Amino acid sequence: MWRSRGFRPYHRFARRLLPGYAASAARLEVIGGEKDGLLSVREAAQQFGLCTAAVYGLCAVSALPHIRILNAIRIAPADLDAFIVGRRVRRE
Repeated sequence: MWRSRGFRPYHRFARRLLPGYAASAARLEVIGGEKDGLLSVREAAQQFGLCTAAVYGLCAVSALPHIRILNAIRIAPADLDAFIVGRRVRRE
């Protein structure tokens, strides 16, 4: 029934996660999360000492520079450092 309506059970991106797709998945390279790599929202939240919802909120109001890759948000360590320096309160 669902085939007659043009429904496909798996999206083309989701098929990559299924068993049997490993042969072509071996071609993919994993980017290391080293000092020059991009940080996930969770990693940025850990550096801030905040919850992930707070980091998502900062990205939503464009207070924290970020990169959106498909449905994932990534933050450059340099942007994170610049955000911290820009928000620092100096007591005089």
